[in-house]
Amino acid sequence: MPGNNAYTAMALTRANVAPDASSIEIQLAVVGEAPLVLTMSPNSLGQIVSGLTEVDSAVQIQIGSTTGHHAVSADDAQAVLAKEAAGGDKVVLSVRNSRGRFQSFAFSLELAQQLRVDLKKAEARARELASKSRN
Repeated sequence: MPGNNAYTAMALTRANVAPDASSIEIQLAVVGEAPLVLTMSPNSLGQIVSGLTEVDSAVQIQIGSTTGHHAVSADDAQAVLAKEAAGGDKVVLSVRNSRGRFQSFAFSLELAQQLRVDLKKAEARARELASKSRN
């Protein structure tokens, strides 16, 4: 499609972050063409991901409104990772949902402690309810 610049993307096939985190390169599989390679700054990546997240949410709502299904209020988590932030004053929690999307949240140390307490209570209650439903 020379000169057209319109592609039908099928999948993210590769993503690399420069060692100094100054740029990101992603590769998309496209229909009938060689892979499309895009290079961007971390700031641009954040803006693109935010924009695509909004579009995805709008599509999911539209699909739900046409199929009679309501939007899911909680997506299943497939993976989680918690790490200390660079300065040590925050804890970053990253979650990958069932559609492969990552979302990260930075918590103050106080909020991280509260989250730990709340998760422990919620887990205990969920186990209790699951045990009752099996009996």
